[in-house]
Amino acid sequence: MGNSCSCSHTTVTQIHVVTTQPVSQLCQTAGAGSSKQPHIPVETRPVSERHDEADRTGTELGLKAKTWDQIAGGIQALLDGRERDSEPDLCGQSGASSRGAAKQSEDKVLNSARYQEVLSELQTGELWKDPDFPPAPASLTYEEVPPPAIQWLRASQLHPAACFMEDGVSKGDIIQGELGDCWFWASVATILHSRRLIEKVIPPGQTISEREIYTGLFRFRFWQFGSWVEVLVDDFLPTRNGRLIYARSAAGNEFWPSLLEKAFAKLHGSFRAIEGGWTLDALTDLTGGVGEMYRIRDFTGRQDQLYSHLATASRKKAFIACGTSRQSEPEQSGREDGLVAGHAYSITAVKKLTTPRGKVPLVRILNPWGCGQSMEWTGDWSDDSPLWDEIPLWTRESFGFTKKEDGEFWMKFDDFCERFANVTVLTLGPDFDCDGSTDAGSLLEVKGRWVSGVNAGGCRNNLPMYTSNPQHPITILETNTVPSGQEAAEDEGCSVLVCLLQNFNRGNRRLEPRMNPIGMQVYKSGDPKTPLTSALLVRQREVSDSGPYVAQRSVNLRCHLSAGSYTIIPSTFSPDAPGDYMLRIFTESPVQLHQGHHLSACPL
Repeated sequence: MGNSCSCSHTTVTQIHVVTTQPVSQLCQTAGAGSSKQPHIPVETRPVSERHDEADRTGTELGLKAKTWDQIAGGIQALLDGRERDSEPDLCGQSGASSRGAAKQSEDKVLNSARYQEVLSELQTGELWKDPDFPPAPASLTYEEVPPPAIQWLRASQLHPAACFMEDGVSKGDIIQGELGDCWFWASVATILHSRRLIEKVIPPGQTISEREIYTGLFRFRFWQFGSWVEVLVDDFLPTRNGRLIYARSAAGNEFWPSLLEKAFAKLHGSFRAIEGGWTLDALTDLTGGVGEMYRIRDFTGRQDQLYSHLATASRKKAFIACGTSRQSEPEQSGREDGLVAGHAYSITAVKKLTTPRGKVPLVRILNPWGCGQSMEWTGDWSDDSPLWDEIPLWTRESFGFTKKEDGEFWMKFDDFCERFANVTVLTLGPDFDCDGSTDAGSLLEVKGRWVSGVNAGGCRNNLPMYTSNPQHPITILETNTVPSGQEAAEDEGCSVLVCLLQNFNRGNRRLEPRMNPIGMQVYKSGDPKTPLTSALLVRQREVSDSGPYVAQRSVNLRCHLSAGSYTIIPSTFSPDAPGDYMLRIFTESPVQLHQGHHLSACPL
């Protein structure tokens, strides 16, 4: 790399974190394996496990301390109003101040003032037309050739009794349409049981039917990289021959699904940009929660453990989704068993049914394609399975069995494990003890950047470069105590869950590079003011890590730490891979996050 200098840049002041009691039973069991190999492996998830299928410096942009109350309400603090606008200088100094890091607002949403501004600018009877996401080919796709024969019509032109929402939302409302975004719709269906979240994403009081206050302006909210962002859209929708080509409501006159999808498309640049993705990413965008995707093949021989976890999570109202693999079949092709290859589904129930032959573990699954699509499981315990005839009518009804073509069906768990590739569990706070409930604790959030040639050091395969990565020292102030007279448990210590997210722009995947494989390690350290060096790490291994590096938007790390000082090092797998990242550090016990170390290989 030629001549270089080593310099340290820190901008964030120390913040003490308070602990609280949990306020929500929505939680997440998340953890990743630990790799102790000398060379860190990289794992890139194959396209078959996705459904339908950043260049700045590495200093913290801000530091926030929150409680589960704030997380559950979707509350995101802003850093002096400049969280998305701060730009660093060459050596990594952030434009966000420590004063802003302490600023918090219980209802602050980015861009929320714009809604009232637009309303005030409209003349009486005028309908808004979005200048930033117009009814034009560029809003449909980033490709040169747009879909043929598309006409944009307002919702009020598509149905004489058009309304925004009628009698609330339900899982039977949604029909996916031509766009390959089942990963998004499976996630929407998954959160429908939480009225609080739905009203966070879809603010109430919006209307089409009340023509005296109808403006053609609608708003939706999504969680993006630490903040809730409000997205405004008009009600021009793409049609062909007078019919919606993308998502629609089963009711016909209800337009909230179409407009929600349009807002999500605008957030990412175009409708085409939201084709293909992970349910974990969509669930995070809709909740701001903490999630983990499990590969079912990793539970071979211990599927009962997976079922027990899913049953508990379902009972505690966690959000659960799942997906089939593409294998060698064409995209969205139907199989003989009624399932769709490469498709995302929502899990709506996990429980055992008492039968004449004993208890049978079942899962209830929802296809986001919706009603009338004839794509339901056709095997044992499906809607038409004769096995239901052996169950008394009252038992079937109380269990939740209904026989109708609504995209929802039951499966035996063994069949589920044979035919599905992954399952995603997400909740609004961490579940340290894996009981399906949110535990008491605290959250620290810190943002940073990797920049090529400065502090994007890559993984441990090259230790001198690796230690140039941003380093985030923490101190566990105390750990869980054991009552007098009781024997200490093996896992005594402070439960810690660390989530690493990278900021990825889906806007133009034809030109933009794919996501970086990312990972992180936790090391025992001495003085938190002293950065870890390659000479030290030659003799010292990590106490925990996030497992193989994966090209996903987020990875998690779970560990138990005794009182003392530790350093978290997030990195990309390859050196000189630029990007923005965010660490969310959940702890059971009080913790301090110190000023970060950013040893930089700055060109002379």
